Amino acid sequence: MRHKKITALFFRAELWGGGAEKVTLDICRYLDKSRFNPVIWYAHQNDAAAWNMFRGIILESPLLPNTLRLPPRQTPERFNFYAGLLTERLKQLEAPTVLIPASEGIFPALAQALENSGRRGVPCIVQSHAYNSYLLPIIYSPQQIDLFTRLCREANFVTSPSQGCRDDLCRNFASPKESTLHIPNPVDFELIEAMAARPCERPLPEAAKNKHLFLCMARYAEQKNHALLLRACTFLREKNPEFYLLCVGEGSLRGELQVDIENLGLTKHISLFGAVENPFPYYSLAQTHVLASVWESFGLVLVEALACACPCIATNTLGSQDVLNNGRGGIITPQNDPEALAQAMLCAMEQPDAMREKRSRAQEWIKLYDIKKIVPQWENLIESCF
Repeated sequence: MRHKKITALFFRAELWGGGAEKVTLDICRYLDKSRFNPVIWYAHQNDAAAWNMFRGIILESPLLPNTLRLPPRQTPERFNFYAGLLTERLKQLEAPTVLIPASEGIFPALAQALENSGRRGVPCIVQSHAYNSYLLPIIYSPQQIDLFTRLCREANFVTSPSQGCRDDLCRNFASPKESTLHIPNPVDFELIEAMAARPCERPLPEAAKNKHLFLCMARYAEQKNHALLLRACTFLREKNPEFYLLCVGEGSLRGELQVDIENLGLTKHISLFGAVENPFPYYSLAQTHVLASVWESFGLVLVEALACACPCIATNTLGSQDVLNNGRGGIITPQNDPEALAQAMLCAMEQPDAMREKRSRAQEWIKLYDIKKIVPQWENLIESCF
């Protein structure tokens, strides 16, 4: 019988408050502390608001005072920087420890660091959060893709939150089928229910009153494809102008999106509302949640919306296929088709009963994402590394 706790050492490239970080945080919160010692190691902090998510969890950072000296993204300097930090960290490991890299930004550097430190045999679970065939050619060099492939091949396990992304890892990155697992992201439904009952942090814009309220809970980034959503709103306005779109989030594209809203004459229909600490009351207020992402490996906001009784529309991604069960639990529209997205939004406005039926149907399977069901899978996985 094992008497010493297993350290579950999660690696993240940065903290910025996203959905993948929520997953890491929730796993750490719910792991049995009598058996596991969860630790999150990160290279730097990208958003001060992210700290609110991680209160009470052990965090280790070698760089926090020097964030401004971090090399730019997608450069050899950034890769070498991470590899150097990880090499030194790996030399300090004490058994029993399982490495759990949980950020695409750090995978190749970890593979290099394992070799540099002579630690290639250390137990490891690769926790992927992306549609890798789409993302990795953008952020990795060919040599770094080779390192990622080696990391997957040598890890004890590789996990992915959707079946499609799991299959992509096996098919295109030589991840072994027998050790590459589909484990959905955990969702704390009890916490969501409690948080949704609280008042909104800020009132809705005046222009949203008496309109069909669409909600898009997503950071302002290229992956989330707000540009497609804006184009869809121009088509929707011609068919039924009685709508308002609340875009809750923050990101580097805020200025560009605001200019687009003004140029398209949509200022009476759309608000870039900014980030909120508690998003769940806004899900409860909205009639429909709409997500226009280019890719999603899961789509945590879709589950959160459904948990708050908010019907969903999403573009066709591997994540939305799982969460919305190929359209049984919400409307899925083609990629890059603003007219189809507008038609789905019109359907939500004019056929609310049909949308509520889809939302109710989704309750059958989103229960499988309950954190009380998912974390035991992680506990078994970590222990089976020894």
